[in-house]
Amino acid sequence: MKWTTATALLLALSAGGVGVAVVATRKPKEPAEILAEIRAEMPSPIFDRGGALMRLEKALDASRLSDDKEVVAQLLETRASLYRDLKSYTKAREDLELLETSYRRGDKQLRLEIAKLQALEGQTFAALQRTRSLTQQAPDFGEGWALHAELEERQAREVLESAFRVAQLSLPADDAKEAERLLIELTARDVKDPERDDLVYQLRRAFIGGRESDLDEVLAKIGEPRVGFRRAREAFAKALASSVTPGTVMQLADSFQRAGRLDLAIQLQFAARKIQSISEDAAAMGSLLDDLVAAKRIPEARRLLNGCLLYTSPSPRD
Repeated sequence: MKWTTATALLLALSAGGVGVAVVATRKPKEPAEILAEIRAEMPSPIFDRGGALMRLEKALDASRLSDDKEVVAQLLETRASLYRDLKSYTKAREDLELLETSYRRGDKQLRLEIAKLQALEGQTFAALQRTRSLTQQAPDFGEGWALHAELEERQAREVLESAFRVAQLSLPADDAKEAERLLIELTARDVKDPERDDLVYQLRRAFIGGRESDLDEVLAKIGEPRVGFRRAREAFAKALASSVTPGTVMQLADSFQRAGRLDLAIQLQFAARKIQSISEDAAAMGSLLDDLVAAKRIPEARRLLNGCLLYTSPSPRD
């Protein structure tokens, strides 16, 4: 058979037409199928998050047209997770807010995740408002109280930073560092604490080389952080009442230590060691060891380190 150019062209066009027909009739993937594929790929070390986000966008458009609410909810949740991995915290929060308001209203775990994202965005006050509302509506939600405590403490520290800046501008570096230490302890203590006057005296001595007006400004700035640190301690205690975790125990113990109650910090940590998950936690044991050494209770620290001090109450200070 003799092939002509025209015959070859017709055959090529025919073959191409068949190919086009196959492609045109291929059924597009369902949103649920795309979601399953992406979730299966996520553990891979070469997972393409950018490409997955594009696929999720198309799947979301398709699922909204079909009004499949459960699939839309899962797609939003998955996309928010990818945005968070990429540190696109605002986009992640927006997806979770849409998920909460439209599909999972009242989901306390979801509201907690939104507050965490707000904190990562640097929106401490907004996150604090959210956890305050959350803990009011779910007073037994330990994770909510723990995050609320962290945010109360963070906001207190942010306010205290302005006092630090005054000290840094007014004093030599060593004196400014000592002033910062005293300010942290002052704000952590109750206004009626009997040792408060001595701390104020020490702070005045640190400011001998600075201006009196700067000292007055610094002292005026510690009222709000003091309230914040007190609220943080109360929230940590409520978190512990609902759910005892190594992190919460260490945070509350640290708060007690800053308030000048190292004895309470140690007592709390010894009591918490009755819980297996805490007694086996290396970081929790390290925190207790540090506090025992700071309190000069060296024999107890040595026994704890040797594994001899198990689930016992602390003895009086050596």
